[in-house]
Amino acid sequence: MQVPAYTYTPLPYYEYNNGYYLSQGYYTGLDAAINDIQTAWTSGNPNLILQHIDGNTQIAIYLNGNYSYSLAGTDYANMVRDAITHIRTVSFTITNMEMRSDGAYTVTGRHEFYDINNNLRSVNISYTLAPVNGVWVIVAAGSAEGG
Repeated sequence: MQVPAYTYTPLPYYEYNNGYYLSQGYYTGLDAAINDIQTAWTSGNPNLILQHIDGNTQIAIYLNGNYSYSLAGTDYANMVRDAITHIRTVSFTITNMEMRSDGAYTVTGRHEFYDINNNLRSVNISYTLAPVNGVWVIVAAGSAEGG
């Protein structure tokens, strides 16, 4: 599968989850989707993130900053469900957001967790969400060791 080359625009005026009730509606539902992803990992409840995975969407997977492969949303949902139930998250922090040239939004951050062998690990993560039929769904996900 050929992955399009995207450009990214930093969003300096976007304050993630600022919660101000009069905030402009540029990101209607996006904060909630990001909170669902974050809370799914920190609470161990995969259902929160699963509602943002469309079984009919091909999800691009990036490893160490490079496109690696794509898989069906149903397969990605199974992978996420398995991971959330087998690891223990210590922290899941969103640190940045950018708008992708196709109108999707990519959040980046850090995930610290104990893996299935009880080893403490920390990885950089990214999730790209796009609105599909009024719902923010994951269209790409990535992880990178280090840093």
